[in-house]
Amino acid sequence: MAGVLTISLTKKQSIALNLIRLFITPRLPIFISVNIMKFISLFSLVLLLSGCSAFQTENKSTDLYVTWTEPQKMYFQGKGAGAGMALMSTMGAMGMAIGVAIDEGISKDISKMQQQSGETIQSLFEQVSEGTQYKINWVDNKSLKAQKNSLILERIEFNLVRGGKNDATEVKIKALYIDDSGQSRHINYPKDVPDLEQISFPLEQLKKDNTLANKLLLNGFQTILASMQ
Repeated sequence: MAGVLTISLTKKQSIALNLIRLFITPRLPIFISVNIMKFISLFSLVLLLSGCSAFQTENKSTDLYVTWTEPQKMYFQGKGAGAGMALMSTMGAMGMAIGVAIDEGISKDISKMQQQSGETIQSLFEQVSEGTQYKINWVDNKSLKAQKNSLILERIEFNLVRGGKNDATEVKIKALYIDDSGQSRHINYPKDVPDLEQISFPLEQLKKDNTLANKLLLNGFQTILASMQ
């Protein structure tokens, strides 16, 4: 900013100095003209300093305390739920348990692939916070007791999109936000953002490409932060 102001002021100073040389300096004693030059230089310096301070923007950041509740794991719900219901009619509780195990296995596959990318939930969240008003402070969930300016990630779950092709899978995130006044509200992504264009990927691709889960998570975290502002 200082560079821009310096150029603008220099042009004005040049015009003023040229006028002084043409009309004032020849007609005044040397000591007076020197004093005028000193005054102009001092006045220009004051303008420069005041201009810079006037245009300075103070970047204030808000501390946001974030935690991910235990157990810190990503879930999956879809295939197993349907299979469990079907098996329950013939196998009873055992059939439901098999369905749960199917979804648990899929969630482990997605989590393992996501971890291979080298990114963590913390690093992804910090990426989307760049350029926002928030300074992220990760806190142990046992230490976070509903304090102001806090966000609690309660559940991260991958789900099959109803009616989606190729087992299209999206991410759902449930979070609790406590603002600077102490008021709390739940944020459910993407449910609470009806106009949001949903992002999904085929389930088999999520289990093979370690970047796709991150794309879903980044979009979710970014939307949650935006809804807090």
